[in-house]
Amino acid sequence: MIVQARNVSKTYGSNGHLNKALDNITMTILEGEFVGLMGPSGAGKTSLLNIFSTIDTASSGEIKIMGKDINAMKEAELANFRRHELGFVFQDYHLLDTLSVKDNIVLPLALSGVPVHEIEKRAQEIAHKLDLVDVLSQFPYQISGGQKQRAAVARAMIAKPRLVLADEPTGALDSKAATDVLERLQTLNQTDRATILLVTHDAYAASFCQRIIFMKDGRFDQELDRRGRSRVEFFHVILDMLATLGGNA
Repeated sequence: MIVQARNVSKTYGSNGHLNKALDNITMTILEGEFVGLMGPSGAGKTSLLNIFSTIDTASSGEIKIMGKDINAMKEAELANFRRHELGFVFQDYHLLDTLSVKDNIVLPLALSGVPVHEIEKRAQEIAHKLDLVDVLSQFPYQISGGQKQRAAVARAMIAKPRLVLADEPTGALDSKAATDVLERLQTLNQTDRATILLVTHDAYAASFCQRIIFMKDGRFDQELDRRGRSRVEFFHVILDMLATLGGNA
């Protein structure tokens, strides 16, 4: 079991001006799952992702990731846990323009003191998987948006994390580049058993997941399981669900 959350709530604000972003969330993510979170803006998707990523803390409830109680960890332990067990992919890439694509990708390993020969080996492996070999020596401003996001995925995966957290990773991409990134994530999930939690507004992106949880007002509203359907079939099931729920997620 990769994620186990029980009765997780998150409240922001003070002095009577309180906003309950998460309301008694309970969920489990198993190793090797590709799970999507959908819902309207303000539903609590990013709040939940931030808590799982240890960027934020819950107001109440229990969260265990890989069996470890993240609420009980000190900051130094959290930083180490983040570096070795979690991978992050954001909508706006978060690549450093002063570093080459390769140096951006291997940065987590370099910060962890991994030997140079192991860094080189892993860089070549992940670059081949994500079709980045030809751009490793270039800088982020020299490559396309799709290549930037694939580089961000490579950086997230190179340390072989147990859990990858992706927040709207295709939101800034055109349809062709988005499909490319989603197919790469799906391949990493299927071949490397990478466990992925994807936040998205997009039904097409969600159709690459195995399971989708719909959120509303800080709670889980509905859940869909792919159950052997093709991606195209699942896409139409998601669209039907969104129509039932009253619009786009």
